[in-house]
Amino acid sequence: EMMRTLNAQGLEEPLSDSELRTAVASSGKYGESVDDLFGPPKQTEPLPMEYLWYPYIPRYGLTIIAGDPSRGKSMLTSLLAATVTSGQEWPLSNERPSGKKVLILSAEDNWARVTLHRLMKAGADISNIRVMHRFRALTPERLELLAEYIEAERPDLVIIDTLSAYMGGARDMHRQN
Repeated sequence: EMMRTLNAQGLEEPLSDSELRTAVASSGKYGESVDDLFGPPKQTEPLPMEYLWYPYIPRYGLTIIAGDPSRGKSMLTSLLAATVTSGQEWPLSNERPSGKKVLILSAEDNWARVTLHRLMKAGADISNIRVMHRFRALTPERLELLAEYIEAERPDLVIIDTLSAYMGGARDMHRQN
């Protein structure tokens, strides 16, 4: 059956071919075609590199802090969050972050007993912090919700501590899945 929409006068009319393709593609219920996935690049002019903290943390990119347990990774991310939310100078620099919003997903440390104390000690402005209220693995549906939240709120820094915890129990950390 032909999909229909209401026009400006309130009368039904069939969707155009491009409108129908857009509706089908956005529904997520139908498969993608080869042309949807592969082809020449759509962006052919490079965008400028931007940094939250030059040259350590690029904007619109991924920075992974890795190391053995109990070596201070969460302490470091608390310092980074405090620097961003309060507008303090970056360590070893006289530059300041350009934004103030931070989103924290913390699977290992209790917010009220551990993380909040660390942030306050580091001088964070707690009013600029958002958190994931309950730990939940980032399933495809929750990843979509996270992407929607990031798109809407535009945090300057997103901390996921630890990434492996949010991958869910079906992941084998000894394999690249």
